[in-house]
Amino acid sequence: MKQSTFVTPFKKPKSVFKDFKEDTEQTDRKCLENDRKYWKVDKLCKDNETKEAVMSIFKAQYSDLKEIFNASNIISGTPPDFHKREFFLFCKDAELVDENLHSGIIDTYFKATNFEEVDQENNDDLALNRFEFMEILLRIARGKYMEFSDETQLAYAMMKLLQTNILPMKAKLPPLQSWRNEQLWCIEVSDLLEVNIRAIKKLYAHIAVSMFNKVKNRIEDLSRSLVSIDKICTTLKPVLNPIHISERKIMKAFYMSKMTVINENDDANYEYTYLHLPEFLEFIGRLAWLKYLKTYQNDTWPLIKKMKVVMRALFKLIQEPVIEPPEMEQNVSDSDDDY
Repeated sequence: MKQSTFVTPFKKPKSVFKDFKEDTEQTDRKCLENDRKYWKVDKLCKDNETKEAVMSIFKAQYSDLKEIFNASNIISGTPPDFHKREFFLFCKDAELVDENLHSGIIDTYFKATNFEEVDQENNDDLALNRFEFMEILLRIARGKYMEFSDETQLAYAMMKLLQTNILPMKAKLPPLQSWRNEQLWCIEVSDLLEVNIRAIKKLYAHIAVSMFNKVKNRIEDLSRSLVSIDKICTTLKPVLNPIHISERKIMKAFYMSKMTVINENDDANYEYTYLHLPEFLEFIGRLAWLKYLKTYQNDTWPLIKKMKVVMRALFKLIQEPVIEPPEMEQNVSDSDDDY
């Protein structure tokens, strides 16, 4: 008699990852609307028809462009922004640099993009944030295909730049959302984190710093604690370095685990300094993935096995064991095949 096994499908709203806010079309729309408040794209368009055509491209490609920006500046070592040298290296990797579009021209575009018509207090004048990344791509498209070539329509120049040079970069960069979908967000990983959630929260509290916020000219306790990038590196290095996870990998895991910040111009300094608990859960998985990324275990070990190694190291800080999750419940029924 044969038996068939029915495994309950993974449902994020009922999992340990339920509070992680994944990107949706609405998220991208809000980000784009916010970016438009600050960028100078409109001034690069000669008329409303051009502006509408360019905006339709940004709307269609925004999700991929946002991920390319995030992944690129994470591996560049200067997250959450692109610094000048790192952006030039990105341009080289994207095969944008040639005899016309050389470092001097790219530097000119970089300075023009960073020029603020209205002072933006939280915007680094020596780096590109998300909306500035979008703007400089349009400047490069105009230069490469209109000023140094024979294209006459800005929208066509932009689309050619994206299809030829920028969008193919996504396959070369570390996966962000696709990694969550394919490796992290599953029953096995959720169960492992769920049975260890008490210890994870204890670890989080061990690392965390108290947060305060200035409200109406007074300091008000937010009654919550978050872990900062500085504190997380300082606290975790002693237990992670012995298992070959460097500070650079810790920082990469930190930024890879961040949820999207809609208003980067105003909120980036705060949001990219601290890790919320839902992000901290992913951070553990990212550490495990980065540790084994270029080893044979990357393809032969499931993520939960890699995570247990990392969790055992992390839990030394709080003197807690890693608890094994119970066997996943399965509904087994007799098959009619034998009848």
